[in-house]
Amino acid sequence: MEKNKVIKKILYYVDVECVSPICVSNGEEGLTDCDVLKDFEGKPFIAGSSLAGAMRNYQGWQKNQECLFGFSHKDDKEEGKGMTDFLKEESRGRMSSVYISDLTFIGNAVTTVRDGVKLNDRKVSETEGKYDLEVVDTGEKGRFVIEAVIRKDTEEERVRTQIGEMLAGLDHKEIRLGAKKSRGFGELQIMAIRSTEYSKENILHYKDAYDETEYIKLPDCKESIFEGIRECRHYIRIQVPIMLRGGISIRRYSAKKGEPDYRHLTSGKDPEKPVISGMSCTGAIRHRVKEILYQLDVPKAELLLDAIFGYVDKERKMAHKSGIVVGESIIEGAKPLTMVRNAVSRFESAAKEHALYKEKSYFGGEAVLSIYVQKGIRVLDKTRNEYITGDITDMVIGILLVALKDMQNGYLPVGGQTAVGRGIFEANGNITIDGSPDDVEQYVLNSMGIKGVLA
Repeated sequence: MEKNKVIKKILYYVDVECVSPICVSNGEEGLTDCDVLKDFEGKPFIAGSSLAGAMRNYQGWQKNQECLFGFSHKDDKEEGKGMTDFLKEESRGRMSSVYISDLTFIGNAVTTVRDGVKLNDRKVSETEGKYDLEVVDTGEKGRFVIEAVIRKDTEEERVRTQIGEMLAGLDHKEIRLGAKKSRGFGELQIMAIRSTEYSKENILHYKDAYDETEYIKLPDCKESIFEGIRECRHYIRIQVPIMLRGGISIRRYSAKKGEPDYRHLTSGKDPEKPVISGMSCTGAIRHRVKEILYQLDVPKAELLLDAIFGYVDKERKMAHKSGIVVGESIIEGAKPLTMVRNAVSRFESAAKEHALYKEKSYFGGEAVLSIYVQKGIRVLDKTRNEYITGDITDMVIGILLVALKDMQNGYLPVGGQTAVGRGIFEANGNITIDGSPDDVEQYVLNSMGIKGVLA
């Protein structure tokens, strides 16, 4: 047992801020269809198990694979090994070397309700497609702790590197938490990392390891931890600078007296920060990509759409997460305008009864859309449950770029009331891929080979 002796503990105190709304659900329906997890005092928090699961998934570690989070082999006994052989095995598993606390929010974290509706290809809501969910809003700050146990047989430098990779993945928006994380939710930004170590020389001080008044005095070491850690290891990032040509209307409903009946979606503590939601943007992009694939007569287009945007097949009890992540974008410099509108009867050319309403929209402004494309996208044949292509990530990026160029040219509006000129954008700079505009045309050319791959 000498090799399992604990020789050191390394603690990381991580301060974060919500860059987009976060919904880590409690699994129940109460205030909304999907309420956030709360403690006995009614304060929202994110369970440490959710953080650990997201980080483990990011590294690609399986439950039977030796890693920082431990592993276990439970099937060998069932494969014919007797109990004597089972007990003689030197390593049947290992407990986790990393402990992650719950993420608690500082102060009284504000939760809001986000509405959503599933639309068909004609932008008509589907039956029972309306839903809502409770979220911790943008701008809320929180904190969690990672404790790494270093044993005598542990490679300390490897532990430090892997923890640095996971924290960098969280900071670079590659690790997201909770529901709708591929549609703009669940983004965290690391504001500061404080770290300290405990060994036999100072073990008596460990009693204060989780005392916030003590560890808050430690210096920020975020830059030194991230030094040498590569950004976007698992995703390719596309950024699209756009400018709003007129107004935009992604509605949220108001039930407060004196407020407009409808107002464009805003996020965060600033009520005048309009946003383009990831869900609305994804729906518009998916619709345009589908049109492009059908116009090009690409075979197995539906399977390709499922590989790019994900799917849930209730009949086969199958599901696959989206291959792209569309972030929520803040519109900077937009001007609010409240308008009174009324519905008019086509037959009488007169105002309809009880049809008067107020709406608050935003006009002008600019934004940058961020789309993350996961590396290694492949097309799955669901009937045979096997992949029918190799890695087609480059082709998928090319197809997405065609749709995004349509958005920059004003041909792909986003949100509601597009028939009266809302949600139309124009280019506000070059599209970049991982920070460079040079490879855009080459990716578009690569997409032309998709027909041959799926033939």
